[in-house]
Amino acid sequence: MHLVEQYALSCGVKIDKPHIETSFFPLSSQKYITVHASSGMESKNYDYYNDVIELIHPYLEKENINIIQIGAKDDRKLLKCEHMNGSTTIRQTAYIIENSLLHFGNDSFSTHVASGFDKKIVCLYSILYKECCGPYWGNKDNHVLLESHRNGLKPSFSN
Repeated sequence: MHLVEQYALSCGVKIDKPHIETSFFPLSSQKYITVHASSGMESKNYDYYNDVIELIHPYLEKENINIIQIGAKDDRKLLKCEHMNGSTTIRQTAYIIENSLLHFGNDSFSTHVASGFDKKIVCLYSILYKECCGPYWGNKDNHVLLESHRNGLKPSFSN
């Protein structure tokens, strides 16, 4: 059961598409993707985002697509990104995600915001099953959810 369904069942409410408030935030890029490389739980974070960016950057650059990093002020700054981490409100971050071409990162609040806007998503899962906490809204064909095979073991469910 997905966490959204569990919460709705526990609260006795109906699940509906979320309404997400946004606030304009000026950006220098018209075409961009967003990356959120942290989650508030160290065990959900991925150490090789810079390697991923090195691989995809030439293809994005050819199409004039920039990468905007969102997240907290103290997040590690990734290479070849425009850094918005720590400089936006939640509503401004939602605006940035809403106007992006794609969102990628680990399981975090921003991934769920992206699903509310029906964005293309690439997301990493580590300590939880992607089926129970992955993006709930949006076209599932536009979601690439990656998790380790874990050698047949269950996820830790632990920070």
